[in-house]
Amino acid sequence: MKVKLTKKFIDSIDYTAKGTDIYMDDVLTGFALRVGKQSKRYTLHKRINGNLYRDEVEETHLITLTEAREKASIMMANIKKGMHVYDGLHENLEDPKDKTNNVPTLQEAYDYFKSTKTSLAEGTITTYDRQILHKLKDWLNIPLNNITKSMISDKHKEISKHSEAQANATMRALRSV
Repeated sequence: MKVKLTKKFIDSIDYTAKGTDIYMDDVLTGFALRVGKQSKRYTLHKRINGNLYRDEVEETHLITLTEAREKASIMMANIKKGMHVYDGLHENLEDPKDKTNNVPTLQEAYDYFKSTKTSLAEGTITTYDRQILHKLKDWLNIPLNNITKSMISDKHKEISKHSEAQANATMRALRSV
């Protein structure tokens, strides 16, 4: 069935009792919505260079309709160029080791924070210094991307043994930075 896919239309479609239903998009030829028993997915459903391609673009709840159309367009262009259908779509998933050099450490981020927040009261800066420079001193040389949720949770528990208020204040300061 060929329809103009919209967010409202996609939300109004019920899951199928059995099998799958495919709704071809009026706006972008080859782009479709595939509805099954438990999922709704955007798909590429097009014959290119004599071959039929049926590739998943993304599940509907993970991406907007506009983003899905753009991704499907890139996928079709890749096929026409003789490339793999997903080439170039995951370029932002570079090796994290390469990106570490571009991510500031906690110390660098804190220094930048203090230099840009010139309107902070002297007492606030003193408190932040105590929280960041003393309570989180073992993290100062760690890039921000490497500070994980579990590290934060563990640090909060550690500081809470002495004072829960200080633990909360330290995490608020970290969040501000």
